[in-house]
Amino acid sequence: MRPTSKQLAMRDPALASALGILPGSQRNQDFGADFGADFGSDDYGDDAGDDYGDDMTGDFGDDAGAEFGLARRAPSQAALHRAWAVRARQKAVGRRRRRLLNPNLDSDIVVERYSFSMSQVLTVGTAATISMTQNPQVTFRPQRLTMNTPSVGFVEITGIQVANVNAQVGGIADAWDFNANGVGMAMDLPTLSPANQASVSGSYTGFAPAPLQDDQSFRFIASFKGPAIVAGGSTNLG
Repeated sequence: MRPTSKQLAMRDPALASALGILPGSQRNQDFGADFGADFGSDDYGDDAGDDYGDDMTGDFGDDAGAEFGLARRAPSQAALHRAWAVRARQKAVGRRRRRLLNPNLDSDIVVERYSFSMSQVLTVGTAATISMTQNPQVTFRPQRLTMNTPSVGFVEITGIQVANVNAQVGGIADAWDFNANGVGMAMDLPTLSPANQASVSGSYTGFAPAPLQDDQSFRFIASFKGPAIVAGGSTNLG
């Protein structure tokens, strides 16, 4: 039969009393009270909680966030993807808006659409030869040609010369075909540099359509439209 704790304590009463094991002993009260009070006291809990909580959670979190820019909790992959998509969408919209003011954004060459015109003064009612020649001031590629002829039969065109290439490969054309209201007017003409010339040749028939009157001066204009390199810009055409 195993001895009880009381029987074991009575084998050495002096030691048991010193350790506070015997019921009613002062040491028993002091030992239990001290241990319980110290271990469960507010001081111990407060100190441990304050030190551990402040130093380990508050200070560590604040320091890490301040020094490394980290949130207390790392974002999920889904949150990162959403943030990335929002930012990408904002940048795309912003880039489209900037292109309204700067269509050459991200381009190593600056190209705009220009008008390149030449003219000749005619005397209404008096037939004359049409011969107009002009050099562009920038590198220019004509894609449309318009003429301010007031009516059918006013001017006949026999040649449209661009950088030594005659775009008039057939017979005589009526300048009315090139009026500003015409449709399907797109052309593919050679690119002109400031060293090249463009010329338009033909004849004025002497016809005087209303409201024009004989002996009145009329400035006949041929105008090329197309993309051009902005003056002072890169001439690298690849």
